[in-house]
Amino acid sequence: MTAEVAILNKQAVALAADSAVTINIGPREKIYNTVNKLFTLSKEHPVGAMVYSSGEIMGVPAETVVKHFRSTRGSATRATLQQYATDFQEFLHTDHDMFPVGVRLKQFRSVIISQTTRLGNAIDRRSDEDTEAAFRKARSSVLADCAKSIRGLQDLPMDDEQSWKALEAELIESIKPDFMKFIMHEESPMDASEQALVAEILIGLANKRGEPSIPGLGKLSPPETGIVIAGFGDKEHFPALSAYEFVYSFGQIHRYTQNREYKAINDDLLAIMMPFAQTDMVRVYMDGKAEGYDRAVTAAIRSYCDDRREAVKATRARRATKERGIASIDEMQDELLRRIAGEIGRWSVERWNVPIMSTVAVLPKHELAVLAQSLVNLTIQKKHTSQESETVGPPVDVAIISKGDGFVWIDRKHYFKPEMNPQFFANNYPRGVQ
Repeated sequence: MTAEVAILNKQAVALAADSAVTINIGPREKIYNTVNKLFTLSKEHPVGAMVYSSGEIMGVPAETVVKHFRSTRGSATRATLQQYATDFQEFLHTDHDMFPVGVRLKQFRSVIISQTTRLGNAIDRRSDEDTEAAFRKARSSVLADCAKSIRGLQDLPMDDEQSWKALEAELIESIKPDFMKFIMHEESPMDASEQALVAEILIGLANKRGEPSIPGLGKLSPPETGIVIAGFGDKEHFPALSAYEFVYSFGQIHRYTQNREYKAINDDLLAIMMPFAQTDMVRVYMDGKAEGYDRAVTAAIRSYCDDRREAVKATRARRATKERGIASIDEMQDELLRRIAGEIGRWSVERWNVPIMSTVAVLPKHELAVLAQSLVNLTIQKKHTSQESETVGPPVDVAIISKGDGFVWIDRKHYFKPEMNPQFFANNYPRGVQ
């Protein structure tokens, strides 16, 4: 997991990222607090980037990918921040030196298989008995639910649909044997209808936008890499931010999750504060309430009203009287939920969000950096003092990007001693900027 935050006002962008990385070694997890997640995207222009969720992009370390883009395309001038974000996407789609066809195919297969393994888990959950009949029944229902969900998704845009269709059947057939391992027993061969559902699911996982959802299991979300690009285009006086979650680019398919955002400071939007990955503590700071608070209040009201309904049913009153009493409780519950949700929402906005964002809008550059670093540290401390794994950890890298000064490091870790490596700074910062 990761904790990152971007804070923007008219003066600058502050970016902050923790250093923890979780590595799976067989059944065990190892956590190291040494990974870089915050980078300059250009040595000449005021633009930076952060990555989260995965430390790799299509199997290549994210740091290597960002720095390769910086060295090959980072010097070009773009009029807007959105053009930087679009160019980075185009680089992911078309750079076959960094991502040759074999690498892209491996990532494509890995993503599809990672989603299908969860189908096996869903089948096991639905098998209410340890028998082949129960397994077959559960498998049929899970496959049907998954295919139904896929039919409701939109197709991914394609550069050349004909070229993709020529590859599609071959690719799906190559993945099917691995897929079958998770949903098939030797004693339970598939009939023709199930085979057809499998083909539909595999094709849908490959070329549909979004993630299918299965009742009782949730979404079959693919592994993705979050990419945040922030700063100034050459023609922009105020900063902007683009964020998207990239899955893979293979052939004619460029797959992202639906979490894409673009925001820019202007005269109507004076401040932006956006957390990424581990967002709960930043939301508490911004909204004055913990994630899940609204659900807890709603559950408490529903539970109380359920008790009152049961009490009415237990009386010796006539049936018509009971029905009127229960209807009255139903009306009371709906009104309570509506009013409480409205009051909590107004309290959160008026007492927390608006005052905080009004102050953020006028913070000097250094104060933006302090706030961004503090919010990431707050998440680190929460993890440290809870019973959860410390998947967010120090040190916190912090940078400020402004139109005049460009990308400026406020805090930055090194895996080496700077005083022992003057050649690093001479090679990477020939003008003496560190």
